[in-house]
Amino acid sequence: MDPIFPKVSDIGQVWGWGYGGEGQLGLGSRIRMVSSSHPVPCLEPSAYGKDKSSAVPQGSMSLEGQVCKVPGNYVKAIACGGRHSAVITDAGALLTFGWGLYGQCGQGSTDDELSPACVLSLSGIQIEGVAAGLWHTICISIQGDVYGFGGNQFGQLGTGADQAEVLPKLLDAPSLENRSAKFVSCGARHSSVITGMPSKYRQFP
Repeated sequence: MDPIFPKVSDIGQVWGWGYGGEGQLGLGSRIRMVSSSHPVPCLEPSAYGKDKSSAVPQGSMSLEGQVCKVPGNYVKAIACGGRHSAVITDAGALLTFGWGLYGQCGQGSTDDELSPACVLSLSGIQIEGVAAGLWHTICISIQGDVYGFGGNQFGQLGTGADQAEVLPKLLDAPSLENRSAKFVSCGARHSSVITGMPSKYRQFP
């Protein structure tokens, strides 16, 4: 696994260094070697996002043709996968960047994301934890629900199938019914969660 080292400072600023050939450093380019820490613009409106000519200001997301600010003031959590990364803001917004071949960025495509991009399909869902594997990503909401996306060759998404998911898919396994996920961790090709009492935010029929 190529070394990538994004980290969160004590003021919620993300820094990255190492190999960035697929954009996993979030610096807006495919730079292959960064030997010292550089700030990763996750929320600053002056920076720019996707590797497209009509870039959306970073810290913003495009929704139905409108540009709106990504919820949050700072990054509170981060996860590094094989060649992709994910961060969570203090408001629970999930942003991903890096290699997208298996859909592990959750953006609805297999494109690489060279800069942090909000996972729009989770808009309105407050994400509390995230972990990244070699080709996949698992996140949990404040309600304790589990979502998976990316490669699934070995069932690492926990969906009961082996097909990749390019958008976050809610796990509805009977074994998780009436249980609330509290912590999540991923290996290269497997995933685990720790459950606890149902969250006060969770609603059941």
